[in-house]
Amino acid sequence: MFALEIYGRARGVYRGAKLEEPTDYPVVNADAAKSGRAVVAFGDSLTQGVGAPEGLGYPGQLAQIIGREVINRGVRGETTRDGLARLERDILPLNPGIVLLCFGGNDLIRGRSIAETIGDIEELIGQLQRAGAMVVLLGLRGSWLYKLDLDAPTRSLARRTGCPCVPLLLDGVWGFPWLMADHAHPNQRGYKHIAVRVAKCLKPYL
Repeated sequence: MFALEIYGRARGVYRGAKLEEPTDYPVVNADAAKSGRAVVAFGDSLTQGVGAPEGLGYPGQLAQIIGREVINRGVRGETTRDGLARLERDILPLNPGIVLLCFGGNDLIRGRSIAETIGDIEELIGQLQRAGAMVVLLGLRGSWLYKLDLDAPTRSLARRTGCPCVPLLLDGVWGFPWLMADHAHPNQRGYKHIAVRVAKCLKPYL
């Protein structure tokens, strides 16, 4: 473990940030998680599972851990605007009880500001919560690729909107070659690391 920490520090990835913290604020629609309604993973390539064999991205491995189907609605290359455009068509008809929401990386790649990106994520959260879903926000650091930091705005958004949060989703994965398929996407082992963290976040609500 010490060797992993030193390697991560050398890559500029591991910064001693607190990855897991208890949700010490009210969670909107927390009861929906126990309703038996669908669990939906909604996002971009990190949700789709690019870099791993089909079905073995984080949603597929999460399903194995929690013993519930996790419907994968990730699409490679999507921005928050793309997510908003297909929300009513692809997500709301599933009547989800839990939505695992992970967007933002492609927005920053395409030059959108943090304020615009966070604003769109907040709109996604609002629409999903009004539909009765508990939204779990999966956050990205941002700065390691884009010289922008999404972590603090993501944590603030989660608290403001009453969403459980899994921050810094790729920390502990990005920068470790044995966990990555390419410069941006985990491999099967890397997605397992993410799935375990998401399962830990979900445990109090299931």
